[in-house]
Amino acid sequence: MKAGVLVILVALVAGCGSEHAVGSQELPQTQANLSYTVNNPVDANRAAQDAQYWCSTRYGFRARRIQTTQTPTGAVVRYACSPR
Repeated sequence: MKAGVLVILVALVAGCGSEHAVGSQELPQTQANLSYTVNNPVDANRAAQDAQYWCSTRYGFRARRIQTTQTPTGAVVRYACSPR
């Protein structure tokens, strides 16, 4: 396998919703998870930067690492986009 970051978009669920009440404002509720396969610290840094860029430009949110799973071929790092 080539060194580098293999990007796998695990799940992307975007929608708008809110609890309706008098005077309430609709707030978008977005949940996006991104997974990156990393083989070394350089890949891990790149994955963090890519996730941050994607979440920021797409939703204006920050990327938060939520899980790291070791595999025989490297590690899979999952990020979630969450409000600032």
